[in-house]
Order: sequence, then C-alpha cells, then structure tokens
Amino acid sequence: MSKRFIILYIVLFLNILLLTYAYFFPEIPLYVNQDEPFILKFVKFDELLSTEEIIIPELNDKILDDQFTENQEDTSKQGNITFLSESEFLSAQTDKADQRNYGSSLNVQLPTNLDLNETNKLSNEEINGKRPLDNFFNALQNERNTKTVRVVHYGDSQIEGDRVTDIIRANLQASFGGSGLGFIPFTDKAWHLHLSRGASENWKRYNFYNQRMTNNDDYGISGNLYRYSGSHASLSFKLFQEVRYKSLYLFYGKAVDSSSVAIYDKGNKNKMVGRTVLPASNSPQWIKLNIPDSIRNFKIDFYSKSAKSPDFYGLWVEGDNKGVQVDNYGIRAHAGDGLSRMDSILLAQQIKLLNVKLIIVQYGANAAPYINSDAKCKYIEDVYYKVLTRLKGAAPDASILVVSVGDMARRSEGTLKSFPYISKFKEAQKRAANRAGLAFWDFYEVMGGQNSLLAWYKQKLAHTDGHLTAKGQKYVANEFAKTVLTEYQRFSLQKSKK
Repeated sequence: MSKRFIILYIVLFLNILLLTYAYFFPEIPLYVNQDEPFILKFVKFDELLSTEEIIIPELNDKILDDQFTENQEDTSKQGNITFLSESEFLSAQTDKADQRNYGSSLNVQLPTNLDLNETNKLSNEEINGKRPLDNFFNALQNERNTKTVRVVHYGDSQIEGDRVTDIIRANLQASFGGSGLGFIPFTDKAWHLHLSRGASENWKRYNFYNQRMTNNDDYGISGNLYRYSGSHASLSFKLFQEVRYKSLYLFYGKAVDSSSVAIYDKGNKNKMVGRTVLPASNSPQWIKLNIPDSIRNFKIDFYSKSAKSPDFYGLWVEGDNKGVQVDNYGIRAHAGDGLSRMDSILLAQQIKLLNVKLIIVQYGANAAPYINSDAKCKYIEDVYYKVLTRLKGAAPDASILVVSVGDMARRSEGTLKSFPYISKFKEAQKRAANRAGLAFWDFYEVMGGQNSLLAWYKQKLAHTDGHLTAKGQKYVANEFAKTVLTEYQRFSLQKSKK
C-alpha cells in the first residue's frame, strides 16, 4: 500500500473519531488555570445542517448619512441647540489646535424644529406630577448663568478616557455654555482623549471595584482615591490644544495635616507660577489652584510635613463657574455594583458641593456574558435596584438617567450571534430603573436590537466585542444628547404653558 493511501486512511480515521467524540461530547473543558476553564465547543449536527438564517437588523441609513456624510459643515445647528460634527471630535485625538469655544454664549433659546417624537427610546414618565429629569432641567433653566450645573457619567471601558462623555459634554456646553473637561484622574489605565499625563512612582490609586481599600469606603465621587507615600510627590499634565478652560481645582477629603502644592510651567523652563496651601480637613475640600489659564503643560508638586498624604479625589479642569460641566467616571471592567460600596454620607457631601444635577449610569457590558438564565436576570435587577436607590438617596436634588447595555455578541458554533439573554438583561435594567423612579435610555434599541452589533461592525461603528469605534461613539453620544435636549424642549414648552 502506498504512503498516499496510508495518509488518507489516517486522516479519515481521525475525522471519524473526532465526529464521534463531538457527537457524544459537544463541549470539552480545558483547564488553562484552576479557576476558569476554557470551553472547546464542537459544532452540533443539527446546527451544522440547519438552514436557519440569522437576521441582522439594518441601521437607519438616513441617520448615518446625516452624521457621517463627507465634506459636511463642521457644525450643524438646529435652533440654538448645537450638534457637533465628527471632524471636530476626531481632532480631539490629535495635538492639532482646535479653535472652537463651547462657552461663547449663555443665551440659549428653545429650538423650534426638533422632532418631539425623537425621544421614543427614552423613558421619563411622570410620577406624582413630576418626571425623573425635571431636577436637571430646572437647574439648566435657573442656575446655568450663576453656577456650574454638573453632570456625572458613570460607566466602564465603553466610556473610559473620556470616550462618549466628551461628545455629550461638547453638545451640552455648545447649547448651555461652559468649558473645560471636568474630572481628570491622577493616574489611569486608559489614555485620555484630551491630555497626556505622568506621575511620580509613589502614587497609589484605589477604587471601589478592583483596587479597594481595607476597612474604608471613603472614595471620591468618581469611585477613585489617590495617596502618595513619603513627603513629596508630583504629577504632570499636558492639555491638548482643543481644550478651553478657566481654572483648575484639586478635590480632596481627609487630611491629617496641612500640605501645599507648587505649580510649574513646563513650557517655560519649569518656572513656578503658583503655590497653594491645602488645609487639614475631615470633609471634602474644593481648592482652586493659582495657575494662569494660558498654561497647558504643567507640573504639580505636592509637599506634606507629616509624610501623611491627604485623600485626593482628582484634578478638575473647569470653566468660569457658568454653564454645564460633564465629568467622566469610567472604570475599566466595572459592572456598576461598586457604587454601593461608597460611603453614602461622604458621597452626598461631594454631590452637593459639586452641584451635581444629572447622574448618568451606564453599565452592563461586563455583566452581560454571565447573564444566562431568568434567575440571573432577576438577581441582576435587584442588584441594580439596590445600587440605584442608594445613589438616589445620596442625590435627592439630582436627576438620574440609566443607560442600558447595548447589543453584545459572541461567536457560537462558528457564527457571531447576540448573547441569548441580552434582551432580557436590558429589560431587567429597565425594571430596576422604573422601580427606583428613574429615567431610562434604551441603548440596546438605539443600536437596533438583537444581532444589531453585526450591522454596527459592518458599518465600522463597533468592534465585535461591543466596544464602540470613534464613529460609533459620536453616533451614540449625539443620539443621546439629542434625545435629552428634545426632552428638555418638551419640559420647557409644558412649563411655559402653566
């Protein structure tokens, strides 16, 4: 017998062996480590022979064309509510100068040509004569000319590094005034869209998710806390050219002893441009740094007499105490449950001090792969309800808007399909928001529902793991901003009729 036939017989025998094994054992756990086995799955015979067609929903081509048409004007306006073009936001990812000024006008008039049917993905139902977003909308009408109306955006890696948030911020600041970036982490795993930074090696970062403190829940409002060891530490920041700001603030909590900071202009031979004392304290302190707003590349040196670091919450790049600010509180891999680990009294103090009037809660991507039964949907609903009611208790004068999980997919038997329980998981999030009396925005339906991720991947709006591309971030953030601003128009029109 020739070698060719021997090889052929061996190949046939191995295939028959594998087919037989796959029939009786369709899934094989391979233990790469002791905790998390890798599951090797064979295609099942009924699926191999199935003629079932996976339905991929089509995206709204008109919306896509409106947002991504080449050679469009840099800014398109509807009334005095402004939606910024893609080119403006992509420029934020480079060092090129961008001369736009989002805070040029605080005289916002109601637009007359927004479609009031645009809000069909938003749930903001009236409860006892009041809607969940009314606190935020009242603040926009009554406070934006005299103080900063703050929005905080909690989320995971979908928004880390100021992704998505920066486009929401730009739209709101273009409509209601304001400038700056809001919260900036001292250190982070994610690179930031609008700045570069560095830190001395003696900084330690804690957060309420995977770098938790022992016997202490005194986290900053973002879920982070920073301390340095020794008596001296430093931070460096370089703001990109598109950033416009008026002032810098340090936010910190417990401080056993007073300390000081010195600020140096790195663009001018490290010349000292300011020094600020940080007093000892047992409560949150919002300290303005003495630094000219023309400086974009600077270093901050921290000095402590007692070698005991204050509990720092972060740096805030702010405007002139008018208009709107939107803080990005993204922590990678977080599912949202960490919000329940923050000290409620301390959180309430920070919310009041920062004048937070809207809290956006956007989680789900890190929990979705594990939601595979009705029982787990009920469990996650109760977890979210607990988190949301705790947050609502700490922010009685703010509005809370829950953003659902988007469509997510996995490769199953060689085909990319939505997670089986992703729709039910989204409904669990919605029930939790409704039970807590909060607003809800259906990101899953905005994407198009089941298997829509495949269409978004085809249009280069998302990656196969569900993370949005730059275009996808712009699309989602603009849709979100337009929905909120349209609901604001509805609120204002109804209020004017009373």
